Amino acid sequence: MKAVKDTDKEIAITEFKLDRTEKVKRTTAILLEETIAELEQKRKDVEAQNRDLEIEAALEKVRSRSLAMQKSDELAALSLELVKQVQALGVATWFCAFNIYGENDSLEWGSNGQGTFEKYVTPREGVFLRYYEAGQRGETLLINEIGEDECPTHYEYLCSLPGVGDQLLQMKAAGIPFPASQIDHVAFHKYGYLIFITYKPVPEAHDIFKRFAKVFEQTYTRFLDLQKAEAQAREAQIETSLERVRSRSMAMHKSDELKEVIRLVLEQFVHLKINAEHAGFYIDYKAHDDMHIWLADPNLEPFFAVIPYFDTPTWNSFLEAKTRGTTFHPDLLDFEEKNKFYHSLFQLFTIPEEAKQFYMQCKGLAVSTVMLDNVGLYIENFDAIPFSEEENKILMRFGKVFQQTYTRFLDLQKEEAQAREAQIEAALERVRSRTMAMHKSDELLPTADLLFDQLKQLGAELQGVAFAICDKNNTMVQKWTSIGIFSHPYNIEPGEQRMYEAWKIQAGLYEEIYEGEKQKKYYESFMEIPAFRQGLQKLIDSGQPMPTWQKNHAVTFKYGYLLIITTKPFTETQIFLRFGKVFEQTYTRFLDLQKAEAQAREAKIETALERVRSRTLAMQKSDELAETAAVLFQQLILLGIEPNRLYICIAQNENGDVEFWITDEDGSKVSMAYEDNLNNNSSFKKMFAGWKKQQKSLVIDMKGEELQEYFKYLNSIHVPFKGGMAQQRRLQYIAYFNKGFIGMASP
Repeated sequence: MKAVKDTDKEIAITEFKLDRTEKVKRTTAILLEETIAELEQKRKDVEAQNRDLEIEAALEKVRSRSLAMQKSDELAALSLELVKQVQALGVATWFCAFNIYGENDSLEWGSNGQGTFEKYVTPREGVFLRYYEAGQRGETLLINEIGEDECPTHYEYLCSLPGVGDQLLQMKAAGIPFPASQIDHVAFHKYGYLIFITYKPVPEAHDIFKRFAKVFEQTYTRFLDLQKAEAQAREAQIETSLERVRSRSMAMHKSDELKEVIRLVLEQFVHLKINAEHAGFYIDYKAHDDMHIWLADPNLEPFFAVIPYFDTPTWNSFLEAKTRGTTFHPDLLDFEEKNKFYHSLFQLFTIPEEAKQFYMQCKGLAVSTVMLDNVGLYIENFDAIPFSEEENKILMRFGKVFQQTYTRFLDLQKEEAQAREAQIEAALERVRSRTMAMHKSDELLPTADLLFDQLKQLGAELQGVAFAICDKNNTMVQKWTSIGIFSHPYNIEPGEQRMYEAWKIQAGLYEEIYEGEKQKKYYESFMEIPAFRQGLQKLIDSGQPMPTWQKNHAVTFKYGYLLIITTKPFTETQIFLRFGKVFEQTYTRFLDLQKAEAQAREAKIETALERVRSRTLAMQKSDELAETAAVLFQQLILLGIEPNRLYICIAQNENGDVEFWITDEDGSKVSMAYEDNLNNNSSFKKMFAGWKKQQKSLVIDMKGEELQEYFKYLNSIHVPFKGGMAQQRRLQYIAYFNKGFIGMASP
């Protein structure tokens, strides 16, 4: 029994051990299973974490590249980075793109991983409209499968679109085929969507696509903030430049300060980093087809030029834009077109050879012009790079500011014109007043001198002012000048002949330039006139230099022309015409005075003659002739004639025998009477010859040997005279009558 019990006990113990072992096995199996599951979970968790890290790294690269963007055009490069990162995550994509909503369409930048597509427009139609509407509904991801039946038609449509179509066709031509089928994964964000095009379904990547969209939304928001800040800074910079121009415009006090404004405008374009190598204003471009331009060049002083119209495509396109009323006109000339334009332009102007070579060697010409009410503002560069949309908008703003500038310019110009008119009118009035104050005709030259002074005060650089008196029936022209009064043939010199002919047709104003050899010949012609030669020599001796350039302005009036000689160009020649009219009044006044003086003189002469006539008629005896001679002498003195002696000669016969009655040298009485023969002296012989020829009068200019012989003869017949033999000259004025002559001697 004991053995059985022991056996049973052992069996029981063995069973217990076996049972316990089984339980341990089961527990161990359970624990092992749990450990394996836990390890598998941990493995999965690690893999998920690694995948998330990979995704986050990819997102970070896209995020970093996004944050580095300075311009929206960099989205093309960002799309290439997006493709690379998505493919690096094991998602096989054919194309990725960023689509940004606009008001009526969208802008898109894309990449196939090998290159980028430049910005293109996607319309709100077809598949693009479907994507847009899904985004507006708030969807986060849209899957659009385009099968083999639809795909060719889809790409045919895409290739028909501007921008993207050209780029797709270029890609196809490069050997990159379009997909036979594709799946569009459209991940939406606040500003549009990202599109990922794959060949096969990739459900595991859906969340990745959404995360990329979320990251892009954050970075694009940052980009927009930066873009806004940059736009504000740029706007402040532009407004500062505009204010500089505005302030300088308002500070203008003279219209010629406009050149400083155009210089400042060019400087501000350069300051704003706009590639403007020239800037200019078209003045009153609507009024004419010629170009009236103020031009600014960094290397030159701003200048004004009038360029006559010539037939060229670039000019004609400008005129067409003007006719249409266009406010903005761009133009682009390639190298050949630019050279044709400048070749025609250089036919009108002489420019330095160095400048000509510069223009002819430039790549081309890009011009942008804003056309406002009265003025046009343009900028140009010689790189033939068209100005951007932003630069053209800035140009438009400068144009509006310059419209204000030009209004200010016109106001100043009007004020200056009024002030100038007052100045001119004051000068004219001074000459007019001096004219009306003339009492004697010999005041004409001083009035001409005043005219000279007034023209100088008005800014004319003058060599002189003269006036020429002309007669259509006489070939001689009488010149009244500051160096003397003289006459010359109307055709003494070609320019003088043209001035005379201009007077004959009353042309108003004729002008001719003299310089170099032409000027030399001009003066040589006049040097033949003694009065001119002597007067000019006095002028030179006084230290006044002869001009190397002069312009003769002949202002015609009724009796001749006013000659104004300028030594520098003077643009306000209309002033000369106005002075010409005033001088015509002056000369008319001169003629009136001359006529009045002649009438008064005639009255005096007639009175004097009447006194002599009365005394003559009162004579009772021949010896009273002496008293008559004394009366005659005194009347001559009263007429302003101061003879040295008066004598009356009565001819006795044809042989020269005469009876002389001679006054003393103060004319108070006849100092002697005597008989003589006029053939005894050569001077008397001349007097006798004149009587025999029945001349009316004779003037004998006695000097040298003739005078000495005359004095010796007077001594021989005991006729006294003052000064004796020391006299150098004596004039004899003889007036004949049928019985003899009356003579008057003056020293």
